[in-house]
Amino acid sequence: MSSSLLHKASLTLCTFLSLSVAGSLNVCAADLQTEASAVPVFGKVKVALIVTPESSPLTPALAPFRAGVEAAYEEDSNKFELVKYEATDKTDVINILNKAADEKAMLVIGPVLKNSVEQIAALPYLPLPVIAINRTDNEVQPELFMSIDVAVESEIEQLVKVAIENTVMHPSGNFVILSTPGEYDERIARSIRAELEKQGMTGEIRHISTEQLAYITTEMRGKNFRGCFFAMNPQQASLIRPYLPPELAVFGTSYTNPYRSNDTMASQTQANDLNGMVTLEIPAITQLDQENYLKYRPLLLKLNNDARHLFAVGVDTWQLGKQWLEWNQSIEIKNGLSGDIHFDKKQSSRALRKMDKTVVKPSRSLEDDVAFEENAEEAGL
Repeated sequence: MSSSLLHKASLTLCTFLSLSVAGSLNVCAADLQTEASAVPVFGKVKVALIVTPESSPLTPALAPFRAGVEAAYEEDSNKFELVKYEATDKTDVINILNKAADEKAMLVIGPVLKNSVEQIAALPYLPLPVIAINRTDNEVQPELFMSIDVAVESEIEQLVKVAIENTVMHPSGNFVILSTPGEYDERIARSIRAELEKQGMTGEIRHISTEQLAYITTEMRGKNFRGCFFAMNPQQASLIRPYLPPELAVFGTSYTNPYRSNDTMASQTQANDLNGMVTLEIPAITQLDQENYLKYRPLLLKLNNDARHLFAVGVDTWQLGKQWLEWNQSIEIKNGLSGDIHFDKKQSSRALRKMDKTVVKPSRSLEDDVAFEENAEEAGL
């Protein structure tokens, strides 16, 4: 799955938030479909997984997450039964929860669609525990509600704190956020500015393109910026960085990380220009000797780094679910495949993922990150 596909899917999920939830309430339970028998397997705990239909444009983008859940489930298939329920943006997800509860499910993983998550989070109570794979804007959530997400906004919360900590020795001046007019870049830039404001800081958004490199030098001359955020892809950032003051601290989300690409040559070239940029990554991409990585290595090697991210969240969501089924109100997952995970129901319904902080270096080896598999027939042998 390409970065553009993942980012398009992410934008689509956010768009669903603006849809009217009321319009989906008239969908009857008869429209729901299950992909597995509703007959329970004796002695096993039933877990429901909400998925998008095969015909949905989001299904390819979300397939790695589903694969991660299923891979983790396979290790526990002697104790659990995984049943899938299809849901679209027009489905009344409350009917799915009731149907799953009636069929003796003890936990629901999903939904992913933003408006469905908001619909569930607004309920006074739930018929069974739910782990939603998206964030909610509701300030109060039901007792049995938990959320974990892969939204860039969650990553930005961490990155902004890292940037403030890394520039504490040079506290004067504002942060500058360099962005392009692109929709996804704009979303990142606005989110960075909003998070800086929460921390009592100021972020100035400057739109720039690679055709305006001379302008950057003039614009930055004599300015005392505390630090710089890139809200653009690594190719664009690598062209701009050489025109910025070399002493200026620069930061970027994993979207700007050159090592997110499986193109080794391009990654190394971009890393040369982005040398020293502080960014975030996940263990499934960086910690190649981690126990969880080694366990799922055959599957991870078939995925690009965007897909690894979603796969890792799927694996860790299953681990969260197992612990929540034991009614643990506080959960700590160390060395998760998507990062260290902390959940404390007394403080929040969000399970927080702490990603790896890393500094871009040109000397990094990507030999184990990329796998090119070719059989003899395909090679013409």
